[in-house]
Amino acid sequence: MTEQTVRKRRKTTNTNNNMVSLKFKRVTPDAKEPYKATASAACYDIFANDTVTLYPQRGQDKAYKVPTGIAFEIPEGYHMQVYVRSSTGLKTKLRLANGTGIVDSDYTDELFLLVENIGSQVTRINKGERIAQAMLVKNVPTKLVEVESLKEGTHAGFGSTGKD
Repeated sequence: MTEQTVRKRRKTTNTNNNMVSLKFKRVTPDAKEPYKATASAACYDIFANDTVTLYPQRGQDKAYKVPTGIAFEIPEGYHMQVYVRSSTGLKTKLRLANGTGIVDSDYTDELFLLVENIGSQVTRINKGERIAQAMLVKNVPTKLVEVESLKEGTHAGFGSTGKD
């Protein structure tokens, strides 16, 4: 075996050893399996499992629960972040009511999307439509520490570094 072949095998082995399994189950038999559109995609596309008509908010606080028909078993030490798909944000006035959904590893029930229609037109999400995307993210172990003071910052105001 050449040194190059050994390096290739080592790299493949290391990559496979670092692979994390994200288990899912169909809560309804007709639910669509999440998938990555390309090998380098960061997120899994998530599908609506029901047709939902979303009326404009018109001053109401109204979010619709859109079923996905799937549930995940998120590994301990990870969480899932759920976003609206870019094309959904571009082509419609539909948004996730919570901006980014966070699913902790101890939640194993069906994934629902909280969707709101911020536009002026009635919009429909069709069953089987790709509506969201989900990413598995490793939790960073942290410890919350209360202190008397923090180091001096360089910000001159809200969201500003003071530079033009």
